[in-house]
Amino acid sequence: MRYCPASMLYGLRLLVLGTAGMITLAYAAGLWTVNADDSEISVRFKQMGVPVSARFDRFEGRIQFDPAVPRNSSARITVDTASFDIGDEDYNAEVRKPEWLATEQYPQASFVSTSVSADAQGSFIAHGDFTLKGRTEARDIRFSTEADGDAQVFEGSLTLSRKAYSIGDPDWNEVLEDEVVINFRVVATAD
Repeated sequence: MRYCPASMLYGLRLLVLGTAGMITLAYAAGLWTVNADDSEISVRFKQMGVPVSARFDRFEGRIQFDPAVPRNSSARITVDTASFDIGDEDYNAEVRKPEWLATEQYPQASFVSTSVSADAQGSFIAHGDFTLKGRTEARDIRFSTEADGDAQVFEGSLTLSRKAYSIGDPDWNEVLEDEVVINFRVVATAD
């Protein structure tokens, strides 16, 4: 076999360029897995006019994000409804009951995007299906994103009506406001 350094260098160059191309494609695709330990999904509402905060402790998700071509992006976030924590175990147990979150019957809430678009303010809007307590509605969720070291951070919020999802006994309507705001700060790491 004839030794041909020029051919070897050419082959090596193709290998390097090919590998770089694969890395570039992976980066452009922006595949991310949610790191729940560093993330937060919180809930705010008012009871008798007093702000109340709670959070979900368990959730997971996968995000494909391409800021240059947002329509190529997608996300699926799933929340364990039984992990709702309002800071008191008696209240938590109450909220798991059928008249509230009904966590045995509906153990998960989710958001699955169908498309993503950019807005004029530099933020993005994820269009998709939000499911809670067995009801699925098309929702738009505005979010911003930025790099944080090796991670990508996605922040935004979603406002919903608890009555629309049959959350809460009607007897509570005079003391518990209908509006519920879900805030999220999701930290995701590249696959």
